[in-house]
Order: sequence, then C-alpha cells, then structure tokens
Amino acid sequence: MAETGEKYTEARRALTSSVRRPTPGETRAVLVDASEVARMLGASRRQVVQLASDQADFPNPVAQGAYARRRWERTEILRWAARGPVLTVGWRHPQLLQPGAPTKCTREIMSIAGRESVGLNHDFIGDVHLLLALLHPDCPGAARKALGSCGLQLGEVRESVAAELGKPETPPPHGWLPWDSQTNALIEHAKLKAVALRDEDVSSEHVLLALTEAAHQSGVGRLLAERGVDAAELGERVTALTEADAAATRRADDTVAAKKIDAAESARVLGVSRVRVAELAASGDFPPSETSPTGHRRWPRRAIIKWATTHPEHASPRQPLQPQVAGGLAPRLDEILQLARQEAERLNHHWVGPDHLLLTLLDRECPGLARAALESFGISLEQIREAWMESMGDPFDPSDRPLAVPPATHEVLERATLHATELEDDEVLSEHVLLAVTDRWPGSEVQRLMQDRGVDPRSARERLVALSDGMLPAAKLPPPRTSHEPSAKRIPRPPEPELALSPPGHNPRQRRPWGSGVFTNPNGGAYRQGNALRQYRIDRDGYPILTTDGKPIHSPLDEEGRYLVDEDGNPIDTVVDVPPGALMRTYPKE
Repeated sequence: MAETGEKYTEARRALTSSVRRPTPGETRAVLVDASEVARMLGASRRQVVQLASDQADFPNPVAQGAYARRRWERTEILRWAARGPVLTVGWRHPQLLQPGAPTKCTREIMSIAGRESVGLNHDFIGDVHLLLALLHPDCPGAARKALGSCGLQLGEVRESVAAELGKPETPPPHGWLPWDSQTNALIEHAKLKAVALRDEDVSSEHVLLALTEAAHQSGVGRLLAERGVDAAELGERVTALTEADAAATRRADDTVAAKKIDAAESARVLGVSRVRVAELAASGDFPPSETSPTGHRRWPRRAIIKWATTHPEHASPRQPLQPQVAGGLAPRLDEILQLARQEAERLNHHWVGPDHLLLTLLDRECPGLARAALESFGISLEQIREAWMESMGDPFDPSDRPLAVPPATHEVLERATLHATELEDDEVLSEHVLLAVTDRWPGSEVQRLMQDRGVDPRSARERLVALSDGMLPAAKLPPPRTSHEPSAKRIPRPPEPELALSPPGHNPRQRRPWGSGVFTNPNGGAYRQGNALRQYRIDRDGYPILTTDGKPIHSPLDEEGRYLVDEDGNPIDTVVDVPPGALMRTYPKE
C-alpha cells in the first residue's frame, strides 16, 4: 500500500510540474476546476480537458491542492471564451433524466453485482456488492483503476465481505435479487454526481463517488477504513484519473456558433445562481434577452461572456449546490418530506410515497412555486386528498406501524436535487420536486386524479416557466421508459371480474391500493414469461385477490412478457392462469 502511494505521488508531481504556479504577491484569483469550466462554456468535462490539451491558446492551469486535478483562473477562461470557439456539441446527457432506468454502464455494474451476490449465496444486492462489481475486470470506467491504485484487489475484498456478512451454505431461491433501499439511492446519486461533474453518461467512477460519499454510514466505509483508504481522497483520485483519460482521447467538434442560452446556462457562465441571474437581468446594462417559443428567456452566449469579462465583480466564488450523501436530504427538501410524513399520518398510511409528496406540493407551508403552479389549474389540496381517499375505498385504520419511505420516494427526492443542480439553484424547493414527479407520469393514483383535472407534465412545467417570469428554463421531458412498455397488441376490454371477499370478509375493491405477488414454485423460484415475472394482485391487507370461482387476476402478458392493454391503451386487470405447481402466498401487513 505504501509503495503504491509513493508511485501515485511521483506520478502526480510529474503531472503538475509543467503548470503555472502563483507568484509571491500575486492577487488571489478565483480558481475553477474542469467541471466548473464546463458549466461556463456549455460543454462537458471531457471536452474541457480535451480543449486544454489541444488548444494552444487555452489558459494554463494553476497548480492547486495535492491531487492532479487541474484548475484555472476564472477570468482567464472568460477572456479565452470571449475570443475563442463556442462548442456546438455541448453537454449531452440523454439517459440521465430517465427516472429509475439504468444506463448501459450501470446496468452492467448491477449485473456484475448480482453475480457477486449470487456467488456469496446472498439474497440481495447491497453497497458491498457494488464495490465488488467496481473491482471486477469486466467493470467499465475508471473505478477499478482508482481502487487498484489504493491497493484494493477483488479476491481480498470478496473474502472480507464474506467474513462480515457471512456466506450461507445454500444459495437463495432462484428468482429476482432485490436491491436494498440504499443501493437504489446510490444508483440515483451516481446520476447526480455525473450531472455535478458535467459528464455525458453515468459510469463506474460516478458509482464509486456515490459510494465514497456514503462511506461513513455503510459497509463499504468499514472495508475502506480497514485498508487505510481515505474515502475523500479516493473520490479525488478517481475524478483526476477520468480527466487524465479524457485528455488522451480524441476531442469533439468545437466550431464557432452563436448559441442562445437560458438563465441556468447563463448562471454557469457567470459563476452565480439562477436567482442571481434574474437580479442581474433586471439591471440596466445586462444583455437584452429574447423569449423562446416555450416562454423562457434566452441570451446569446457570446454576449453573456463579453459582459462577464467587463464585470469581474460578479465573478465572486459561489459554492454550487452540493449533492447530498446518498439517501440524505438538503434542508428545504427534508422540510418537504416532513410535510409528506404528516400527510401520510393524517390518512393513517404506513408509508410515505410519491403521492404524499404530490399532495404536499399543494400545502400552504410547502416552500417554492409548485403550489401556485398546481392551483392555477383550479385544484386544491382538500379536493385531491378527498378524491384519493375515495379511490382507496375503506378508510385506513390507525396503526402502530412505523412510517416507511420506499425506494420510489427516495428516487423522487434524489431527482429533485438533480433538477436543482441542473438549474444552478442554491436550494431544493417544491418546483424541483414537481419536476421530478412529472418525470414519470402518470405513475400513480394522485397523478391520474390530477391529469383528469387538466394537469399534465408539459402544462405543469409551462406554468412554472410563467410563474418565474421566464427564468426557469422549460426542462425537457424525459424519454419514455422502455423497461415496462406495453405490448403492441390491443385487445377488447374484458368485463370486470366478480371478486370474492378476502379471508377477513372485505371487498377487495374497497381495499386499495393494490399490489402484486409473484407466482413461485415450492423451492421459492419465480415464474417468468419473457422478461417479466408472472404475478397476481394482492389487496392492501396482503391477501391475494381472487374471483368468485377462485382464480387470480392481474394484467395479462403477451408472449414477450409485455403487459397487454385495451384498444384505448388503458391497462387491464383480468383473470390470469396459474402456472402448474405454482404457489400464491399472503403478504401479511406486519
């Protein structure tokens, strides 16, 4: 380990030996790293590193800190941008905004993590399995290289995981390996790290950064500490390695273009928040804006850059919104979650789901613009809450069960932070939560109730733009999800099946929301059709929903495992066949 550290130190000195260092008495400048330069230029971090390597007149970096990651003076970057090229390629992140869907790289990482979990006879995928995946030879990206430079080897770490978590003698029943809630939050947090670094896709280095930030509360942190690896240093190391790799690759097109940029992009150029851009735009000498067809204000990038070079007083250092540790929350976002908890308790629910968050956005105490945007459609908190309660049937009984926050809710909260980071905002407020909720629409009963009253993702976002006087860019709608696309086939809508009472004597239609159980064999293995699990409906009490002749119901599947819908594209619940020898179980509430 000591020898590895010495080699890394020597390599770091070699990399920093050619950069300019501040002279004694020189005025201290505002220094920015490659990610911050990328925000200023509207580029990706990779493009900035390549520009620094290829453009002879690109400003020289200033040696800063103990690591090889380079930094530049902000004013020199602005002067270069005022006379140099403006990237036409820009920052592309088509997969980052697709909620809950893994990118190609994270899908590979999760597949390797699953194999590592199965190899240890574990029945879940946790953070330690992610670490093993990052150490695997098949793992793409720079994470394995960074971990190896710290002396971590796959076999040794695997033995430590087996010693800490155990290795059962028998493998778990064959079927789907669930992610624990922390793993789900880590994968979403990796997306957030990619956005914060201005990278174009999520790779293993972003997963490693998410792991290092959560190291103080995880098994990964203990494994690193036992080997003398500092999590923060490891994060710096993997970031520096990715920039070194980018410098060695072929650079992208950087031809000149008079691109128009919105308030968030202007904030990146100026190094201020989006709110500060709104204040500057109200001053007399700020470049004039134009209104886009979607209603948000835009400025020529070149005009903003030139204005910045003549107004250096506005280039004061600003600390961008820092992504929270995976699963942690920014203060105002935690306030919103607490209001959602109160909403769940008011309804005697034992979970805090995305629907509770959506109701909270209509609460008068909820900070931000979301309530005004939603109320402009003529809806109110009391109206939507009452309609939701009616859709669930019987009221929920009071319970001593602790409130659970499921992974879907953590995903929304992480994505709200992602939207705030993209918009260059200093706080995560209700408008960011609304943007996160509309990323997947309609996906819940409250969303359906709102849609019936005229609220849809596009119109909700347009209202936010109008309420912000055009200073909130019209966020692009995410691409449609591909993992649960319905079948291309359309079938006539079957009649509603007549349902039997549940064992306690309840009408299942009055015991919503419904869930799903999985058909299993006596050994616990799950039955599949194509890529989908074969399932049956359960009511909110955990009992399988059966027809009066004892048959289960669920959404039917086609041959490829895609859900069949009716001729209008609406989902169906109808009688489904029970696989031969399959078991149905009750999921008790406790």
